[in-house]
Order: sequence, then structure tokens, then C-alpha cells
Amino acid sequence: QLLLKSNSIYPYLPSTLMQLFDLTTKYENNPKEAEKYLTEALKYNLHDTSILARAIIYYEREGNLFLAGKYYHLYGVLKQSKTAYQKALSSYLDAGYIRGAREIVPKLLKIPPDDPETLYVISNYYYKTNDYRKTLSYLTKAYSIGKTISSKSELMFDIGYTLAKLYESLGNKELAVNIAKEIFVFAESRNESLIKLAKLYRSLDLKENLNIEWVSPLLND
Repeated sequence: QLLLKSNSIYPYLPSTLMQLFDLTTKYENNPKEAEKYLTEALKYNLHDTSILARAIIYYEREGNLFLAGKYYHLYGVLKQSKTAYQKALSSYLDAGYIRGAREIVPKLLKIPPDDPETLYVISNYYYKTNDYRKTLSYLTKAYSIGKTISSKSELMFDIGYTLAKLYESLGNKELAVNIAKEIFVFAESRNESLIKLAKLYRSLDLKENLNIEWVSPLLND
């Protein structure tokens, strides 16, 4: 009640609005009421990165990828954060907001983009816009750099898997097979990766390295 009274007297104070946002989110389980306070806080304090960060978490949790992307984008502009730009681009692409994604690509490229994750995220944009030449260019560069600097295995699997599938769709089975064989090591013990890999091997008629139990149900479907 004290916070509500304070907000009625001083309606634009970010500290009060965000305390009300926290209370309605955590204790009243009322996301719509919480969003009202969050929206007010953003309206008058749009360049406050701590509020932007809370907005990102809220909209990701609510599944609103468009607004999550919007606030990731603004956070990236304010902080010149490569990670925020990456997240904004991915969120916009998942939301189908291609125009917003298009605005982010050149901003990412202005920050030294020669890391596998940035190149991979950019390749996803070009894939969504059916520019397969650029998709292939960014994917092959991401994969090559990733192998050189020993990137995380999960990221390398995703890059390599996407590259192999692209080669397959473009009719270059030989290169698809080569990549598929290489990424076996990146799958490690992650079930999701192993299942995707087994299906890729099956689509390429590739039998090597499949003499382990996780592939049997998939190959016999």
C-alpha cells in the first residue's frame, strides 16, 4: 500500500515502479499487472540498462520474443554489447521480425565479428532471407575459426550440423558427409545432438561411427 501511495504521488520514479513490478511478479503472480509497472518504468527511463535487463528477462519468460528482441537491441546500442546484439538478432528471427533483424546485422559487423557465435547468428539471418550464398560464407567461416580456437563443443556441433544440412540441401553430398563425420566428436553425450546426428547420418547414408546403441532405434524407424 505504501508503494502504491508513493507511486500515486510520484508516478515516474523508477525505483518505486520496479519495486511494484517485483512484488506483483513474485508474490501476486499477476504478470499483466506487473507488465503495467514495467511499461511505465520503461516509458520514462528507457535508457536505464538495469530496467532493460529486467524487461528482457520478463519478456523472455513470457515468450514475447519480439519485445525481448527490442530490448536486447536497445541494450546493445547503449552498451555496444555484442552478446546483446546476438540475442536481439536471434529473438527477432525466432519471432519472424526480419526487418528488425536486418537492422542488427550491420551493427554486429561493426564490432569485430570474427568469433564463431557471431558469424553463426548472422548466417541464420541470411538463411531466413534465402540468401544461401552468404549463409554458406558465414557458416564456413564460423566453422573454420571455431576449429582453430577450440570453441565450445555445443556451438561447434550446431554450426557444423547446420553447415552439413546446407551442403546437403544444395546437392553437395561429399562436403555434407565430410562435415557430418567431423562433428561426431562435438556431439559428446548430449542426447539432442546425438539424435540430430543420427538422423543426419541416415539421410546421408553414412554408416561410420554408428556402431553404438543410441542410433539403433533411429536407424530402424
